[in-house]
Amino acid sequence: MEIFDEDEPNIEEIEELIDNKDIKGLVNVLGNVYSYYKIETIVKSLGEIGNDRALKPLIKSLKYENRRKIRKYIVEALLKIGNGRAVQPLINALKNVDHYYHYIRNDILKVLIKIGEPAVEPLIDSLNDEDYNIRKDAAEALGNIGDERAVVPLIGALEDIEHKVRLASIIALGKIGDERAVVPLVKTLKDNSSNRSIKQETVKSLKRLKQKKSENR
Repeated sequence: MEIFDEDEPNIEEIEELIDNKDIKGLVNVLGNVYSYYKIETIVKSLGEIGNDRALKPLIKSLKYENRRKIRKYIVEALLKIGNGRAVQPLINALKNVDHYYHYIRNDILKVLIKIGEPAVEPLIDSLNDEDYNIRKDAAEALGNIGDERAVVPLIGALEDIEHKVRLASIIALGKIGDERAVVPLVKTLKDNSSNRSIKQETVKSLKRLKQKKSENR
C-alpha cells in the first residue's frame, strides 16, 4: 500500500528537477516522498544522471529501505553510478546494517561484486573486521569477484575463529580456483576439529580446483 502526503512534491516538480539535472534537489526530495512511482522516478533518474554526489544519499536510502521493489531501483542506480568511490561508503553501510537484515546486506554485496576490481582491496581489509558477519560477507564477495589477490588473505581466513567465516572462505577459494589454495584446503579437510559442513564444502572446493586445473592443461 502506498502512502501519500499532501506536502509531497508533485510529479511535475520532480520532472523539472530531473530536466535540470538537479542532484541536490532530487536527493532532498527523495527523503520526502512515499509514492512508489515517485521514488522509482527519482532513483532511476539519479542513476541515469550518474553523478557521484548521489552515491551517499542512495546508499543511505538503501540502508534503511525495507521495500524490496524500491531497493531494486536503488541497487540499479548504484550500479549505474558505481565506481571506486562507491566502495568505501558501501562497506561502511554494510557495517551499519544489522545482520538480521540479510536482504539489505545482500543488495549491498551485489553492488560491491558488480563494481569488482576496485572493491577487492577494501574487501580484503574487511576480512580483519571485528564483526564476523562483515568478515563472512567480505569472503563471499571476494569469491564472487574472483580476483586472485584475495587468495592469500582467504587462506588466512581459514583459521578464523568463526565457523561461518571459515565456510565462506572455503567456498570463495573454490570459486577463485587458484592452486595455492590446495594445500591449505587439504589441511582443513584432514583437521579433526573441522565439522561436517566444513569438510563437505572443502571437498567441493577441492573438486573445483581439480577441474579448473584440468581445463587449463
